[in-house]
Amino acid sequence: MTIYIIVLHYKNIEDTISCLESIAKLKKDNLQIKVILVNNNSTSEESPPLAGPPSEVITIKNPRNLGFAAGVNVGIREALKNKQTDCVLILNNDTILPPHLLTELLKAPGDITAPVIKFQWNEKWVYDFGGKVNWWTGRTTHIESTNQPSPSRSHFATPGRWPHGLLPGEKSIDYVSGCCMLVKRKVFEKIGLFDEKYFFYFEDADFCIRAKKAGFKVTVNPNVNIYHKLGGSVGRWTNKAIFYNLLCNFIFISKHLGWKRPIGYIYLLLLTVKIVLNRILSHSE
Repeated sequence: MTIYIIVLHYKNIEDTISCLESIAKLKKDNLQIKVILVNNNSTSEESPPLAGPPSEVITIKNPRNLGFAAGVNVGIREALKNKQTDCVLILNNDTILPPHLLTELLKAPGDITAPVIKFQWNEKWVYDFGGKVNWWTGRTTHIESTNQPSPSRSHFATPGRWPHGLLPGEKSIDYVSGCCMLVKRKVFEKIGLFDEKYFFYFEDADFCIRAKKAGFKVTVNPNVNIYHKLGGSVGRWTNKAIFYNLLCNFIFISKHLGWKRPIGYIYLLLLTVKIVLNRILSHSE
């Protein structure tokens, strides 16, 4: 089986180096692993070195920062040129992978599969089990817990029941995070690549929703997690990040909410006003 790993680099060379080093330590178990490093920051003199490539590394320099969706698509197109490619792993450069990541993800029954995303927030470890869409407002939320998932070899988080004891109650997911998702080739062949109208944010939700509508399964494997530093490229709460979040939310609402679009637009307008007022008040203190 041939798997291409697409890493999108934009600034933060140290993060990219750490990510590449963790890729080099992945267990292969008869897997053909190839890495495509897409440099979205090629106008800078800084360029991440290739640290111990597993089998082969292809470096692509984009002429400018194309954003996440378009930047990743450059790598995906290159990966799919190889007719032997079975899966593509989309990966943020601010992640650290455990050696058994691929072998565990391949055990899941999904066509798009993600690990549990582990990150630190307010000095606590938080575990992200995928995302939900509010189909009235068009906003997305992540299913998170401070409880580490208990391995369960016979269950996976799918749009239905979660493994018993993983999270309280019944949960379902609409999408998984684009910071780490393993996608089978047939998904791209049927629904296409990431929608490049999204510069940053909502492209992962859009992609998974399109895949589910086409009959594909989106799953989370609770038996493996990766460490995500959060906001390594843009910064989670910078003005730039907030701008793209709101703009891409508008695109998402327009594309997916149908007759509920007016409700989504009104909610987004109120949210924007609230954010602007909070920023003004915080700067006046």
